[in-house]
Amino acid sequence: PPSLASATAVVDPMAPSFVVPPTPAGTFTAQCKASFTVQALGLHQDDSITISLLSGPSGGQMSSPVTSNPGSAIYNWSPTNLAGATTQHVCFQAEDRTGLKRTKCIAVTIQGTGCPASGSPSPPTQQVAQKPQPQPRPQQQQQPQQQQPPQQ
Repeated sequence: PPSLASATAVVDPMAPSFVVPPTPAGTFTAQCKASFTVQALGLHQDDSITISLLSGPSGGQMSSPVTSNPGSAIYNWSPTNLAGATTQHVCFQAEDRTGLKRTKCIAVTIQGTGCPASGSPSPPTQQVAQKPQPQPRPQQQQQPQQQQPPQQ
């Protein structure tokens, strides 16, 4: 018989599956704060998927939950008193309407350099490229125009 040390958890093949992307495959790295979508798809007809946070660092939370098929939520974490890079494991659970569950853990790394002090708003983790705005030219003083004599 197999020993308990070599036993692995068997997951029902009909349990919801995490969708990669938008769910990170196994790691997620950000400068100052983490924010990413976790999504799972159910395999049963008329399924409804609920995503929940099983474990993770203090202050991490789920927002904008969508209980449907696929189900999704956004994970947010802004570490406090960050004095350099830190990596934490965050685990999520997707559960379908029949009670089948699947778990996914992601290693989240916050680089922590150039971040605002605790209590200050953090810059977004992903920035959309913006077109440079034209800079206004300094106003030059207008010289009074001299009148030209009428041409004959």
